Amino acid sequence: MKTTNKTTRILLCIIVICIAAFMSCSKNDDNNPDPTKEQTDVYIVGRLNDGSSKAGYWKNDVFTPLTDGSKFAEAFSIYVLGNDVYAAGYVGSISENRIAKLWKNGTETSLTDGTRFAQALAVFVSGTDVYVAGYEDNGSGNHVAKLWKNGVATNLSDGSTAAIAASVFVSGNDVYVCGRNGYAAVVWKNGTETKLTDGTKRASASSVFVSGNDVYIAGGEAVTSSGTGSNMNKAKVWKNKDVLYTLTDGGKTANANSVYVSGSDVYAVGYEMDNATGETVATFWQNGIASNLSIGEYTSVNSVCVSDGDVYVAGSDEAFPYLWKNGTPQKIADKGEANGVFVVKH
Repeated sequence: MKTTNKTTRILLCIIVICIAAFMSCSKNDDNNPDPTKEQTDVYIVGRLNDGSSKAGYWKNDVFTPLTDGSKFAEAFSIYVLGNDVYAAGYVGSISENRIAKLWKNGTETSLTDGTRFAQALAVFVSGTDVYVAGYEDNGSGNHVAKLWKNGVATNLSDGSTAAIAASVFVSGNDVYVCGRNGYAAVVWKNGTETKLTDGTKRASASSVFVSGNDVYIAGGEAVTSSGTGSNMNKAKVWKNKDVLYTLTDGGKTANANSVYVSGSDVYAVGYEMDNATGETVATFWQNGIASNLSIGEYTSVNSVCVSDGDVYVAGSDEAFPYLWKNGTPQKIADKGEANGVFVVKH
C-alpha cells in the first residue's frame, strides 16, 4: 500500500508539473511571440480625410502622415526597402499647380517647382537608386511623361501629345515605365517607347510588372475609335506587347489598375462602371478569372500585392479606405483613399 500511494503521489506531481508547464508555454506564446517567427508588415498608401486632406500611409493599421493638412495632398505609391519607406504623390489642390513629391521616411522632396501642374504616380527602389514616374504640364496644354532618377528628371515624351507615366519597375539594368502617349497605351524600356495599342482608340497602361524575361502590363482600351464619344472601355493585361487577357467585354467602362505576377499566376485588380448610374464594381482577376470585391455601389480597387500565397488588395468604398486580404475586406480608416499596398516579411 505504501508503495502504491507513493507511486500515485509521484504520478500526480508529474501531471501537475506538466499541466503547469503547458499553461506557462501557452501564456508565453500569447504574450511574447517567438522572435524567430517571420513577421508581416502591410503598408497602405493614400490619403486620410480627418478635417483636412493628408497624404500618408498605414502600417499595420497605424497611420503616418506625410503632410500636415494645410494643403490638399495625396500619395499614390509606396516602396519599402530595409528600414526606409518611400512614397510618391503630390501636394496642392486641383485649382493650383500641384507639385510632384517624393517622401523618404517622412522627409519631403519636391520633384517639380510648382510653376506647372505635376504629379508623381509611382516609386520603385533598386539598390541606392530611387525611380519615380509621373508627369508635368508643358505649358501648352499637354502633359509630358517623366521619369525621375534620384531626383533628376528625364522626359519620356516630347509634349506634342498628352502623355503620362503611370508605373515604373526595375529589373536588373532595365527600367520599364508604362503609361499613355496620345491615345496609345505605351511602355518605355530604358527610355525607348513601344506602343501596346495603335492609337486609334483611347487607351492607357496603368501598371507594369516584370517576372523573369516577361513584362506584364495592366490597363484598358476603348471599344470604339477616338472621337465617337463612346465611354465603353475594355480592361486588359498585356504580356510582352501582346494582349494576354481581355478582362471585360466592353459593355461598361472598365480598367485594370494594377498587375502582380507570382509564380505562374497573374493577378490584376480594377473596376467596371455602369455609365448610366455611375456605380462601380471592384474586380479581382486571377489568370483572367474575375471575382467581385465590391462592398457597396461605389467600390474601386487600385493595387494588388502577393506574399507567401496571401493576396492583398488596396482600394476604397466611397470615402472609406479598405484592405482586402484573400478577398476579405477590412476598413482601415473612417475617411480617405487607399491607393497602393506593399507587404514586407521579416
